[in-house]
Formats: sequence, structure tokens, C-alpha cells
Amino acid sequence: MVGKNQISSKGLVVYEYIIFILYLCIGFIPNFEAVDKIAPQWLFMSLLNLSAGLYILKNKSFYSERISTHLNSWITLTYAFFIFWGGVSFFYAINPTEVIVNISRQFNVFWMFINMSILLLSIKNKSNFFSLVLTIILGIEVYAILNQGVEMINTTGQISPGFLKGLTANRNIAAFSIALKVPFVLFLTTKTNLKKTKILGIIVSSLAMIAISMIQSRASYLAIGLIVIVYVIMPFIYFKEKNIFFKLKMILNVIIPLITSVFINQLFFASKGADAITRASTISFSTNDGSINQRLRYYGHVLTHLKSNPILGVGLGNWKFKSIDYDKSTMDGYVVPYHAHSDFIQLGAELGVIGFLSYLGIFILAIFFSFKILVDSKLSREQKIFIYLTLLSLGVYLIDANLNFPIARPQVIIVWALIFSIISFYFHEELKLKRQSKSDLKNKLFLYSLLILSIPSLFVSFKVFGSLKNQTLLLRDFNSNKYYTKMNQIENMDLRVPNVTVTTIPLKAVKARYYLNNKQYDEALDALEGSSNANPYLFFTENMKSRVFQATGQIDSAYHYSKLAFFGLPNNSLHAANFVKLAMLKKDTITIEKAAGQLLDSQSPVNWQNIITANIDIVGYGNEKLMELTNRAVKLFPNNTNFLTLRKLAYVNPNNIKRGVELSRKATSYYNNNKFDEAIKLYLEAIKIDPMEYSYLENAASTFYQLKEYGNSMLYSSKVIGRFNPGTGKSEYIHGISKIATGDLKGGCDFVSKAIKMNFKDAIPTFNQFCLN
Repeated sequence: MVGKNQISSKGLVVYEYIIFILYLCIGFIPNFEAVDKIAPQWLFMSLLNLSAGLYILKNKSFYSERISTHLNSWITLTYAFFIFWGGVSFFYAINPTEVIVNISRQFNVFWMFINMSILLLSIKNKSNFFSLVLTIILGIEVYAILNQGVEMINTTGQISPGFLKGLTANRNIAAFSIALKVPFVLFLTTKTNLKKTKILGIIVSSLAMIAISMIQSRASYLAIGLIVIVYVIMPFIYFKEKNIFFKLKMILNVIIPLITSVFINQLFFASKGADAITRASTISFSTNDGSINQRLRYYGHVLTHLKSNPILGVGLGNWKFKSIDYDKSTMDGYVVPYHAHSDFIQLGAELGVIGFLSYLGIFILAIFFSFKILVDSKLSREQKIFIYLTLLSLGVYLIDANLNFPIARPQVIIVWALIFSIISFYFHEELKLKRQSKSDLKNKLFLYSLLILSIPSLFVSFKVFGSLKNQTLLLRDFNSNKYYTKMNQIENMDLRVPNVTVTTIPLKAVKARYYLNNKQYDEALDALEGSSNANPYLFFTENMKSRVFQATGQIDSAYHYSKLAFFGLPNNSLHAANFVKLAMLKKDTITIEKAAGQLLDSQSPVNWQNIITANIDIVGYGNEKLMELTNRAVKLFPNNTNFLTLRKLAYVNPNNIKRGVELSRKATSYYNNNKFDEAIKLYLEAIKIDPMEYSYLENAASTFYQLKEYGNSMLYSSKVIGRFNPGTGKSEYIHGISKIATGDLKGGCDFVSKAIKMNFKDAIPTFNQFCLN
């Protein structure tokens, strides 16, 4: 081909190899002071796309046929429609700015896929090249994980799997970045006849599986299971003429790494906090599993939203806002359910059924193309095995996409783009009976359109990178409740793109936090004006407004915004504490009762304590609703003795509480002087006056024991255990020694043993004396 010779003569053919290597190495780009390394990675992808696009444009005559074919590919057209539909969501999104940020990223992935699909034309021995490059990259990633694990063992003697992330942002990304590349290593191991290369491939696969076993990501265990099963089937499909010993020998390429990884894990890492077998045994679909339960809850929220909004969703990248509204009763602080843990259904919530089907359609087409290549093409057996294993890598990605959120992570999405470009390329090159006619004008329009669109995309990537560098400072201050960042730095920060932090807090509201600390109240209110539009479900802005109005003495306005913040996000302890303080000041009985109703959906002991305290302060003791609320709290938080105190305040006249304390103090004085007859009279009187104070019952039980009235001792200690259950172990101990004193050694030892489990150390000598035999 003339075009190809022209490029080769200019020495430019090496550029295609360089551009692919640079794409695949994007995951190695560090944070560069950004709060999340995805910011510089998306920026680098934008620059690389622009560079590759200019190169293709310069050599468009050589790539003309490939561009034309690609323009008419169903994958390209479906993908382009998905991008278009995502862009349309700007007009109905909760936060249109987030659509701009996310459509820029989706455009960059689309363009990367286009560039890869076109540039593949110049890559010779594609299967060998990509498998080799990905094997080298995998080796670097695995080394980072193993090195990190060894450092943990040397430092603490234990591995902390949750912090094993290697060169990535978290362990799930690390695990799937490794798993995605294992099929390409297996290809090299399968195709080679060189013993050294085969051994090297098995070693790399073994190390990869060892790293995954240490990371403890259960979803990646499913991926490894898929890899093993699909690879074991392969010899029976592509080597039918070979005998069973040949097939079994080939199967060892994946079985040896699997067995080796399990053996090494159990021998060296299981006892150090990274037991792969135990971790794998917890894989289930039971709602008793916290992680599974959380994912199912997120899936349920998405499906509920889709039922009521089937056509238009909340806007691309906007589910993280709407999800707060669905999950607010279980949220802790400002930690939002950022992702639905399934790219597919999350896109359904963001873009409706049309967006969901268009994204799903890309995968369906890729799978269909793969099977057509494997069944109908005249590729060699080696090349079909390469496509077979590439499809296996896509299967690994599908597991990740249905349990995590790889669409948001460049390190994983790059391998996805490569997989799709390989499948698309082989399908059109090997199976297209009718070549697409060349159209220079159409090709030029296509390439120029991409280049023009790259300008705003590059601008957005640059702005996001700058913002995430600023957020390193802002979130450091926010999380530590400090103000290290200077005011002049805050003033110079661009807070428009994006307009929320990576944790979805409106950036203008974060800026107001500094104004408030600096007592610039007017500037704080100006910054807060309209900032809730960026995230109307977090109510951080309303809480900030309440604080500003408190600082300026405008209590009515402060109370108004505190109510908006609390009832908008009732499980947030900051909102609850601020609201309670002002409600007590305003003596607002009606609103406090309404707030008490919100507690039924809350699992926060701090919120329960705050609201009940406010109720007691406003309505006093003896209120039936309040007493019922304290009973609920005691049942919900059985190990929190604060609620026993609050229940007493709800039930008992304060004067009786005071009188009971006086009686108990005198009784204790008698007890300490061995005047047990006088002590028991006062303890019983205190119980009669304040029956909700368990310590009086407990002390009475102890006094009866000293009086050798073991029946009464057991009676009063059992009242503490049955009605109050403070969890200190003291009543269990008194009950136990009383039983032993009556001759019930077995029953007594059972209660003494319970006391020890509750960390009541005085029970240990008794247990050693009476219960060891």
C-alpha cells in the first residue's frame, strides 16, 4: 500500500506504538497534588487524544478507508448516540455543570476508542504486541501491591487489605486492573513454544493472583473464577484434534497460578489478615452481608427512581445527588452514596431507559461481533484464541461494571477501550464483505468535528484538575475542622467547574465556611446564595446559613434554616445538634415532636440522644410519647447506658431523682462501714422514689448478698439484667455468686462467665475458685 510506505519512509509508523503505550500507561500518572488522581489522568487522556487526532488528520489519506469503515460501524454509531443523549441531559439535570464534567469524560473515552480503532491498522502482530505490553504493565502493578503488602508486614506484622491499592486509588480498582490483564498474559503463555516464556507467563499469572488474594476484593474473586472456567473450556474448543494429555497440559497454564496463589496465601498471608479462602467463603447473596445489603439497597433506589422516571433521568453524573434523597435515613454525616455500584443501572437512573439501552447496546454489539469473528472469520487459530481471551477480559469488565463503577476510572476504562477497539477492528477487517466507500469530505468533517469538540473537553479537564488540586486544601481543612488555607487563596480559587467537591458539597458553601470563620458575614451569605442549587439534597448550605445567622444574632432566621437542614437530612449529627440547640432555645414543642418522629428511620445514637434531650428539656417528665421514645432508644441501643439515664429523666420527677441520689449516697456510706441493715433500708427507699435507676437495684442486690439473703439478692440483680441490661457485668456477677452460695454451682458459674465476657474483672477470681473444675 502506497500510503503505508509513505508513512514508513517518514519513520512515523513507530508513533502508533508509542501512542498505544502512552494510553495504556495513563494509570501510572500520579495525583500531582490533586485530591484524586483521576483528574490528571483525564487531563492527560485529553492531551493524548488531541495529539493522536492531529496525527490521524495529518495522515488521513492512509487511514481513509479505516475512518470510513469506522464511521459506519454500529458500535461507533451506538456509542455516539449515547454521548449525544448524555449531552441532552444538560437541559434537565439537577446540576448541569456535572453533566459538562461527565460528558467531557465520556467524549474523551469515545475519542480514545476512535483513535485506537483507527491506529490499529498500523500495528503488526497486534495480539503479541498488546499482550506483551499489558503483561509488562501488569508486572509493575503486581510489584506495587506485593511491595506494599510486605511493607505492611514489616511495619505492623499484619496486612490491611483495605489499604492495599498499589498504584491506584483503592483496592477494587487495583484488583480489577490486574484481573483485566490476566487473559492477555494467558494468551502469551498459550501461544508460545518457548519454555522460558511459558514459565515467565505462569509466574506473572501466579503473582497476579497472589496480589488479588491479598487485596481481598470479593468481586475480583468472581472475576478470577470466570477466567479459570473460560480458559479451561478453551482447549476443548480450539484443540479438538489434540489428545486429552495435551489439553490437560494447557489447562495447567491457569490451574498452576490458581493453586500457587492459594498455597502462598495460606502459607504466608492468611495468618496476617489476608486469608483468601475465608474471604471467598463470605461471598453470598444474603442480605445479612453488609456489603451485599448496601448494594441491594442502592439497586433498589435506582429501580424505584426508574419506575417513576423511565424516559428522562437526573442527568449524566447526577445520580450522586439524587441518591442522597433515597438514602438519607442511613447516611453518616456528608458521606453520600456516590455510585450505585452498577454502571448500567446508574446510567439508567441518570439517562432513563434510552440512555441505559444505548450503553448496554455497545456491549451487546461487541459480544455479537466477537462471536461472529470466532465463528465466521478465517482467522488463524492463534488469532481466534486472542479474540476469545479478549472477550474473556470483557467478561471480567462486566463483573466490575455490575458491582463497582469502572466507568469513572481511567485506569480501567482504558483497557475497556482497547478491548472494544480490537473487537471492532477485527470484525470490520475480517468480516466486512462490502468495503465502505471512501469519502474524504465525510472523513474530514468527522475528524474536524472531533478536534473542535476536543477544545472544550480539554478546557473542562484542565479546570477539573485545577479544582481537585484546590480541593486537596479545602477538604483537608473541612475534615479536620481547621482553616489552614489563607483567605487570599480562597478568593483566587475558581469554584465554577466543577461546582461541588468530590464529596458533593457545594464549593461556594465551602468558601462561605472561611468567610464565617473570618467574621465576614455578608460575604458568607453572598457566597451561600444559590449554592444549594449545586446539590439541593445535602442541605449543607442551609446548615451554613443557620450558623451565619446565629453569629449575627438573627435567631429566627437561624432556626428556620436549621429546621430545613435537619428535616432535609435528619441523620446528619451536625444538622441535628444545631437544630436541637435552637429548638430548645425557642421552646418549640410541636417541631421537636415532629423531629422525634424522624428518629424512627435513624440509626444514629447521637441524633437520638440530641432529640430526646431536647424533648425532656421542653416537655419535661411524664409525657407518654417521650417515655415510649426512650423505651425504643433503649431497645435500639442496648449497650449505650446514656439512654437508660434519658429514660429515667423521661419517667421520673426531677425532685425524686435528686432525693434518690441523696438516699443512695447515705446508703453507700453505711455499706462501706459494714452497716448493711441500715444500707438496705435506704437503698429500697431510693428504689421506691426512683425505680428507673438501675444502680440502686444493683446496690440493693449486693447488700442483700452481704446479709446472706441470697433470694433477694438474685431477685434484685435479675431485675437489673431483665429490665435494664446495662452490660457492665456487675449484676451478672452478683447473681452468679448468689446462686453459688445457694448451692447452684452450674447456674452460678454460667452468670460469672457472662460477667467475665462483659469485662467485669472482679469475677475472674471467683471463676477460678469455683468454676474451673
